[in-house]
Amino acid sequence: MFQNVLGYSWFRVVSGSMQREIPEGSLVITKRTEEDAVKIGDTIAFERKDKTVVTHKVVGIIENCGGSEFRGFETKGTENPSEDPYTVLSAKIVGVAVFSLP
Repeated sequence: MFQNVLGYSWFRVVSGSMQREIPEGSLVITKRTEEDAVKIGDTIAFERKDKTVVTHKVVGIIENCGGSEFRGFETKGTENPSEDPYTVLSAKIVGVAVFSLP
């Protein structure tokens, strides 16, 4: 599970999927953000179904995802050859990355 203090959360990066921007082992700090403020190019942290937190770039936005009024986000690690095979629902976003420390 992740920590959340005054809208900020922090994580240790455990893979190289964002190596050029956030090297493996880095500390990432995110800030809770309203879903309509998240834009393409933002780096977000989100919770997957298995409860792990992933930090990837937003590469696409789907309005009215799944026929609902929610937004969905297509994501990709900068080092990965293709987009993630799932859509991130806005409710699963922990925050937008605001700082990282190698």
